[in-house]
Amino acid sequence: MRIVQVIPGSLYQGGIGSFVRYLSIDIAKHGHQVSIYCVDNSTYAETDEFKKNISLKVFRYVLGDPFYMPLTDLITSLRTEKADVIHVHNIHTVLPAYLGMLKRCFQGELVLHPHYHVYGQNIVRDLFFKFYKKMLYYYILPNYRAIVVNSNYEEEAFKRDFPHVSSTVILIPEEYLITIPPQLKWVPSLELKKILYVGTLRKYKNVDILFHAFRILNSRRKDVELHIIGDGPEKEKLIELACKLGIQNKIIMRANLSYDELLQEYANSNVVVLLSRLESFSRVAHEATTIGVPLIVYAQGILCSIVKKGLAKAVYSLDPVEVANAINEVLNGDWKPSHSTLQVSTQKRKYSDLIIKLYEKILDIP
Repeated sequence: MRIVQVIPGSLYQGGIGSFVRYLSIDIAKHGHQVSIYCVDNSTYAETDEFKKNISLKVFRYVLGDPFYMPLTDLITSLRTEKADVIHVHNIHTVLPAYLGMLKRCFQGELVLHPHYHVYGQNIVRDLFFKFYKKMLYYYILPNYRAIVVNSNYEEEAFKRDFPHVSSTVILIPEEYLITIPPQLKWVPSLELKKILYVGTLRKYKNVDILFHAFRILNSRRKDVELHIIGDGPEKEKLIELACKLGIQNKIIMRANLSYDELLQEYANSNVVVLLSRLESFSRVAHEATTIGVPLIVYAQGILCSIVKKGLAKAVYSLDPVEVANAINEVLNGDWKPSHSTLQVSTQKRKYSDLIIKLYEKILDIP
């Protein structure tokens, strides 16, 4: 099969970009041809990941986030691609609507991966999203042969808000894509305590709150260091904030790590902090808890289920003092997970196998 994965934004900021990278590599290992279309104005360097059966194409946009309205060369490329399946990601941008409306202009069945948060990332975007959902409801979603959701939480939310396409909604849990080597063990730092954030640097991730909390924590104890793994539109603002708070020398920011490097970051961290307000599925939470790293989350949406399982410590507000207190409690060993870590790597079917089976079903391949 020839598969095109279409994503708005960078392939290397974390979140959806990381998800599509890992999925595409797995699909290519089955011998299928995969093209990744990024609607992005970034420049990409060649990597070893894309040497066999995967091509990476970057298309500049006319309007950026949250629209990601591409130039017409994307449609021209899809015409020549002659793909069997065009797999589009992120319903919180205009890109799925753009391709849904122009479906007749190119070959290939459309699959949507909404990564549905229910709400927009801020007040203005949420207002826009409420109107946008009406257009999606009537004119766009019926053009997609299948809609893949990543969690029970997302499935319930999507079917509630878009009941007329419920029959095309298919749950394939994203946790099946997470493979943690069994030999990887949590070995935290004993001297300099490492606090870790992994993910895209966007406003709704509340990394700025983590910076304020870290300043409070750093004023109480000097054995802490904050590691930020990810990239995104808030990066420059966060660097400025770190300088303003006087903590820039205690923060290490990195991006574009290989998956093995990322897993090692988890393994030698003392605590992972995730204060995101909007998640349809949290890969970071699952990776951290699978390895056994103590996890602190903002108890909203799907992250509440991880708290209820005893796998994460909750904060119930974005007050930096509460966040700092929670981190301090974990670092002191006063909170530990009440259950064993998640088991996701060896006992479940591979995510890519289920996605390929879905492709074959909509293409009537026996």
